[in-house]
Amino acid sequence: MSPAGALRVRLRPFAREEARLVASWVRSPEELAGFLGGTENWPLSGEALLDAIEKPEVTAWTAVATSAPEPVLGHIERVKVSEQEARLVRVILAPSARGKGLARELVEAAIAELENDGFARASLFVVPGNDAAERAYRASGFAEEPSPHPVWKRMTRALAPR
Repeated sequence: MSPAGALRVRLRPFAREEARLVASWVRSPEELAGFLGGTENWPLSGEALLDAIEKPEVTAWTAVATSAPEPVLGHIERVKVSEQEARLVRVILAPSARGKGLARELVEAAIAELENDGFARASLFVVPGNDAAERAYRASGFAEEPSPHPVWKRMTRALAPR
């Protein structure tokens, strides 16, 4: 967060024409596994990303700077798991935005959206070894829980629905 405590990131609805840009941020098969859940779509194309996003249970957002001109900083999606739970998926920052503490702000902006939409619980999966992501999730109140997935770590947090 900025020194005054205000977020430097806000979310707006994802636009289809941003798919190629977001796909270009995935720079290796390892990053693709963490972003899309596998490497079968390497190299990632905008079309493959749109195939993953364009489902009725998915809401995708683009993260932009709160100051003008609004550079695109990141991408995050939510999948409606149930009436009470939403899962954050496909979380990524633009390479130029990494290492600046913006991942936590991106996640916190998404948490605010989930709370506004009435969800009581958020969950996500993270690839073991993705320490930067795990730090951002923990800083945003997520804690590890037993995972049904043999490889990925599951993290959850309670929300305050509005």
